[in-house]
Amino acid sequence: MKKLKQTMEYLKSLEKISVAENIHDIWSYICYSPKMPLRHHQEQLIELASKNKLTVKDEFFCGHLLSFPVFRWGAGKDIVLLTHGWGSKAADFSILIEQLLENPDLTIIAFDAPGNGEAEGELSNLILYIEAVQAIITAYGMPAITIGHSLGAMANVAALAHIKHEPTWIISLTPLVNLKANFAASMDYVNVPRDVQEHFFHNFEEKFNMKIAYFHLNSLYTFPNSQQHLLLYDKEDKIAPYDYLQSYLEDHPQIEAINLNAVGHEKILRSPEAIALILEKVKTLQSEK
Repeated sequence: MKKLKQTMEYLKSLEKISVAENIHDIWSYICYSPKMPLRHHQEQLIELASKNKLTVKDEFFCGHLLSFPVFRWGAGKDIVLLTHGWGSKAADFSILIEQLLENPDLTIIAFDAPGNGEAEGELSNLILYIEAVQAIITAYGMPAITIGHSLGAMANVAALAHIKHEPTWIISLTPLVNLKANFAASMDYVNVPRDVQEHFFHNFEEKFNMKIAYFHLNSLYTFPNSQQHLLLYDKEDKIAPYDYLQSYLEDHPQIEAINLNAVGHEKILRSPEAIALILEKVKTLQSEK
């Protein structure tokens, strides 16, 4: 977190932000994911997990393989895969994981995405999240349920669509919808001029060799209407604004979307109401067999 704050303060302090002088600073600001230490109860939960390491190649920043930790609890037949959000980690699902552990039919898998938590990587991006999800599915098998928070919800959708897997439930918690808009808001916050922002987006498309419009849930979501999808959101969410989400839900009316008003973008992971709704869907695994 200290490094991110320093970058933000530096960019805010400049009289003029230019492409020539500051494009590297902007990349560091946008793609650096702050790392927060584990709390005591999170450490205890991680100690109970079976641990493994997988790797993905970072094609866009460092150019080499990055290892990331995978944590597994339980040995049931149904896999529940948890994908955290930006600046987060597997253990931030601790309250939900503790509840899921009461179901002996589940194998619960969570991980620290590259550039987050205890994983390798100085910078991160959605592609690394997606590839990490796909690496886990290759190693452990198809999940019955995926649960993603924020950027992790977008990563789950993209990874599942890419491998054409339709789990029993996709569960998305305060998902990011439009990465370009989120990037623009972040750059506005540190007073990056619009012309410099446009250069950043052009540079982004060159680096990733794809249009930034791809990084939008409407582009990524290719599931049939029969796909069961629970989406929990907060109309007052400032990080994933409802204005972005509204058009996505209008395009996909089959999604079961529930507004948990004022629950908060991050606090949804600790919300008793959200956890109860998730557990309700998990119980359907037994009834659908």
